[in-house]
Amino acid sequence: MELSTSLESVDVQQFLNEFADTLSGNKPDQASQFCLFPSIIMGDHSKSVFNSQRELEAIFRRFIAGLNANGIVKLVPQVKQTMRLSDSLLFSNIRWQLFDKDNQLKLSAASSYTMQLVEDQQLKIIITVIDDEEKQLEKIFPLSKRL
Repeated sequence: MELSTSLESVDVQQFLNEFADTLSGNKPDQASQFCLFPSIIMGDHSKSVFNSQRELEAIFRRFIAGLNANGIVKLVPQVKQTMRLSDSLLFSNIRWQLFDKDNQLKLSAASSYTMQLVEDQQLKIIITVIDDEEKQLEKIFPLSKRL
């Protein structure tokens, strides 16, 4: 089966919903499985390259701890735009909404993902760009520190 044919049928929203569920469910080990190595996470003032699942689990663990410390229990991704970059690569702009236990919106932030469809027909995140223009994420998870 050709990857380009499969790429057209990929459900990016479903993929990100499942990724969000691992973060909301305090499962950093499962969250790291949504990424391909090496994986890059970057913002305006930092860039980190992760070469192992263990490294990504640690960063997701810190991120989840920041969410929990701020009463955030649910993450909801909204796909704004997805572009095909090649036969196996996609680029998506996402608006994340973060909610507390009372289902009140605590903050909203944007990010972009470059994802690749791998041999087993699954998407994997290879680059995450965090667009924290309003510095909302900075309040709960300092992006300026080394990720």
